[in-house]
Amino acid sequence: MADKLKPQLIHEFLKLRQKVGELELYRTESLRTFEYLMKFRQLFSELPDLVYFCDKEGTILYANETFEKFTGHPLDELHVGPFAPLFEDENFQKAFTVTLKGERPQGEVYFKDTRIISEFKNIPMRDDAGRIIGVMGIARDITSRRKVEHELTNYIHVLEEMIHSQIDEIKTLKTALKEKIASGERLELEFKEYEVKYLNLIEAVSDPVAVVGSDGYICYINRRTSELTGIPADELVGKHLVRLFPKGDAEFYAKAYKDFINNGVPFPKISLQMQHRGGRKIPVDLTCIPTEVNGKKLVQIIFRDMSGSRKTELELKKLYAIIEQSPSAVSITDINGVIEYVNPAFERMTGFSLGETSGRHIKTFSTAVPPEAHDDLWLTVLEGAPWRGTFKTVTKDGGELYLRAFVEPIKTNDGEITSLVSVQDKLPANVHRKATGH
Repeated sequence: MADKLKPQLIHEFLKLRQKVGELELYRTESLRTFEYLMKFRQLFSELPDLVYFCDKEGTILYANETFEKFTGHPLDELHVGPFAPLFEDENFQKAFTVTLKGERPQGEVYFKDTRIISEFKNIPMRDDAGRIIGVMGIARDITSRRKVEHELTNYIHVLEEMIHSQIDEIKTLKTALKEKIASGERLELEFKEYEVKYLNLIEAVSDPVAVVGSDGYICYINRRTSELTGIPADELVGKHLVRLFPKGDAEFYAKAYKDFINNGVPFPKISLQMQHRGGRKIPVDLTCIPTEVNGKKLVQIIFRDMSGSRKTELELKKLYAIIEQSPSAVSITDINGVIEYVNPAFERMTGFSLGETSGRHIKTFSTAVPPEAHDDLWLTVLEGAPWRGTFKTVTKDGGELYLRAFVEPIKTNDGEITSLVSVQDKLPANVHRKATGH
């Protein structure tokens, strides 16, 4: 009996061993994805856009604080299931699938519970071997922009209906004009009234708007356009629309507008800028809405000033570059002292990489000197104040290293402490011997 069961048991053991190997591979990929999250979580927490990380199954591993605004779900529901069911259509699921194939898709999605429309872009996350282990993405709320575009389109339709409804009357007036010159005064008055209504609608729009002919020359700009560029209307009306953009980019914008008029090709969404009279460049998004008034083709261009959001994004990139290139060792922990990030200088000093330190307590690698200073460190930073002192660090090769440290608590706008940043520099041998009595 035992001889008959032995082959079966061996077969079951091999199947179980294969399953363990698959689980270990999944665990390794999840740990690498977790390292991405810990490294960038603080940088993403202040962004107004939604930043998210998913594993290869589509389950959300991390999202910044704007997750609740976009989805209507609290952050503690993050890991309950895949991301795709939060959307109205299948655009995100399709984009997720091609991202896992190495592409970087972008598009629009509609959140079911909040009715928010957003633009998104996905980027594949790879491990050190280049294998795709998940998906990172960013989504921007464009609901207000779509609402303005919709309202402006409705205004245009109303104006077109008003103009078309008057065509027969205008023809009658033209005929009557031959018989009675006085009727011409009434016709002129009618057109002035329509013009005033049309311009009032454009002035009521909160964003800069330029009305441009099919030849690219500006027919009208609203007050917000002059405010954004610092250029009065009388210096722009009658000029080509490239006058609104940097001189060096005139050919690019002229071609983009021509492609839109002739072929309906939208303006590229990358690095669009307007030129201020003072010389600075203003990042913008723009939307072109074609219309026709009495047989004349016009385009209404709506500009959206993106200075605020792009400035925040640029500052975050600068901060990360400074930390990565800093000669001082930098580590970031949570309020319990668990390591979330270390920079390359930390690895050079101690020999321990981010992968070896992430998720472990800082005390594993460093101890305050003297030991009783450890309590003072935590009392100080948890009260919201910075701490300065000395650490003794054990290096990977078993040596000891003394560091001068500065620990600063990171707070939210409400004053809540979320993380601790430590900046450390080597102490000369004679200094640390004097400090420790050795």
